[in-house]
Amino acid sequence: MSLIEETLYKDIEYTTTIIKSLKHSKKETKRIYFNKLLSLARVGFLGVSPQPKLSQNSIDLLKHEILLVEGHRIKNRYMKILGWSAIVSIVVCWAVYAILTSITNITPLVGYFIVWSGAMVGTWISFGARKTTFQLDDLSVLEKDNMDIYIRLPYVGICALIFLLLLNSNIFSFSIGDTSSESIAERAEFQLLVGVIAGLLESKLGSRIYEKIQGLTIK
Repeated sequence: MSLIEETLYKDIEYTTTIIKSLKHSKKETKRIYFNKLLSLARVGFLGVSPQPKLSQNSIDLLKHEILLVEGHRIKNRYMKILGWSAIVSIVVCWAVYAILTSITNITPLVGYFIVWSGAMVGTWISFGARKTTFQLDDLSVLEKDNMDIYIRLPYVGICALIFLLLLNSNIFSFSIGDTSSESIAERAEFQLLVGVIAGLLESKLGSRIYEKIQGLTIK
């Protein structure tokens, strides 16, 4: 097998895997992609005069077609699910706050509910900001950490709460312009901003907190 044939074979296998991984595509659509790929594979390997170079170029065009059609649909579908899930999470958050308020006075803790809400919004914005363009691999794995939406949102929310707790405990400190971490406990907009920032940093926030905690000296 020549080098170009070996490359073509690997590309066919790769494209096959991508098509198989299109979980939310219709079976008819996937069948069309498979049939096209099969025809192109035959051009490259079968017949009296196989044309692997022509087959390779045509498969590149097929991959581009799949990326254009499926990328648009998958990204928008994911953002809708992520957005609605974030909204539900925020509603549940404030429902819990209302229930707890009817039982006891938790007004001093309202900042944590605000931060949670901001983190949900920030997580949604983060995906749109990070995924401005799609690669073929993104069609099968939207997030490199393979974290599901219904795990990602609580994870980011809890990280944001821990971040606020560390700020309120003066273990962490930061400043933005003339605003210091001491102002967070006093103004709701700063608390909301902390949550949004935590959501925007969702892919790195957990590891950053972990690294900071590791660097603490406990006496």
